[in-house]
Amino acid sequence: MARVSVIIPVYNVENFVAQCLATVRAQTLDDIEIICVNDGSTDGSLAILEAARNLDDRIVVVDKPNGGLSSARNAGITKATAQYLMFVDSDDLLELNACERVVETFEDTGADIITFGATCYPAWGGNDWLVGCLSPAPASYTGQDFDLMFREDTRPYVWRSAVTRDFLERTHLTFREDVRFGEDQVFYFEAYPQAARCEVIADKLYLYRTSRKDSLMDQRLSSKAAKANNHVNIAEKIFSIWDDQGWLSLEGRRLLEWFGEFAGVDALSSEESACNQTIADMRELVAPYWDSLNTDELEGGTRGMFVRIMNPEPLSKAEAKKVLWLYFRHRYGWKFCVRKFGHDVLMRPFRAIKQACQKALPESSAHKAERLEREELLRTYEADRLAALEALSLKN
Repeated sequence: MARVSVIIPVYNVENFVAQCLATVRAQTLDDIEIICVNDGSTDGSLAILEAARNLDDRIVVVDKPNGGLSSARNAGITKATAQYLMFVDSDDLLELNACERVVETFEDTGADIITFGATCYPAWGGNDWLVGCLSPAPASYTGQDFDLMFREDTRPYVWRSAVTRDFLERTHLTFREDVRFGEDQVFYFEAYPQAARCEVIADKLYLYRTSRKDSLMDQRLSSKAAKANNHVNIAEKIFSIWDDQGWLSLEGRRLLEWFGEFAGVDALSSEESACNQTIADMRELVAPYWDSLNTDELEGGTRGMFVRIMNPEPLSKAEAKKVLWLYFRHRYGWKFCVRKFGHDVLMRPFRAIKQACQKALPESSAHKAERLEREELLRTYEADRLAALEALSLKN
């Protein structure tokens, strides 16, 4: 039996999935199974998976009608046989020691969940928030420790965590198939509070592709209004789960503070009509739980935000900006506000010019060296892919 099941949902990624599989097949830990779930792809993805399966008997291909990312992951979990499960998106890459390092950590700690770091690929495609989010500090959490939940660097991407089969069976935990966007956030908010032990390691074991502009993430987060609306839908599911589990009475205040940052900031930054619609949705979501959220203990910035959100009178653009100013002032101080609302406005045109120049000018020597090293690694396995595709064409 394999020691690690690597679950890869696949949907219309014919230009990326061969690279992904190359890095998974090349793991320093040989004793793995690679479960590729074709979720109703309409391009050549399935043909590439079948060709790869002919080259490597560790690859299992599950072909199913399109049901979304959660459905594909759940199908992979059902098919998996190993004790340890990892999740890889089909346009991303794994560092070659990832599976070995994960098994080593599970065996050393007895954790239910391991969360690790990741690197933006290419390196210049990330931003300060993303790089920080993917660079966790080592930590151990035992019992129901909600501090883990609200660490920015332990969410929101489930591909940067591995779980044990025992944990999933013990908690009857699956990916919520009624959540079509933000399923990773929902999974973490349901999984972390139920884990007996979680281990966070600083190792960067994953390469997150940041330059795929046709991705579902880019399409759905194309504007602040769209982003805020999606975040309200995600939060609605999380509030419902926490209410059912009885966790709102324990940490409802911190969940509300997270919700303000997660959805309220983008809502208040949107155009006036979109802002008021999203604020109304937030008010409707929070209202049934309001009395159980310990709102008197809210951090000052969040308290001011939700006092206004719970007021049904429409906000003007000027008032929304004032609420945001007070929110950031309370949470991050005057310097942050001046930088965000003052300096940021002055520098915006220059920042746009800088970004355009970065795209037009050659890469830095360090970034170029990193990119060439990765490409050389992938070329090592390109012959296998071409041979498999040739064999497939001859067969057809």
